[in-house]
Amino acid sequence: MGAEEQTVRRRRVGGVWREVVEPGEWIWVTDLLPAAVPAAKIQQWGHDRWDLENRGFNELATLWHMDHCFVHEPTAIEALLLTLSAAFLLTYLFYERNLKPGEHRPGSRLALAARLREDFALLAGAPVWPEVQRSD
Repeated sequence: MGAEEQTVRRRRVGGVWREVVEPGEWIWVTDLLPAAVPAAKIQQWGHDRWDLENRGFNELATLWHMDHCFVHEPTAIEALLLTLSAAFLLTYLFYERNLKPGEHRPGSRLALAARLREDFALLAGAPVWPEVQRSD
């Protein structure tokens, strides 16, 4: 399936910012039957996949340092990657699905991460979990 699209971008033309329409041609290849899935849905899936690549994998490599191996023992590598993946996923879901728009929401997920890092620094040496009162 081929799709012709137009994207509006801001470009500096002659020293002045202008909105420029850029044409684009995409080709989406699938083994799904045309009757099973509409072409517009396949086009949306293709763009969603590209968004996942840019926002997910790129962010994991550049901001979460998943492009460098800090340890060299296979079990440690697996544990580190799983821990980083879980941290990324939990902060992403918390920001996107739990925080309500408004004053208390930081400007970005990176701002939220910075706030969490500051809170952990304040907790240095303090107990994270409260003492449990037992009635023996």
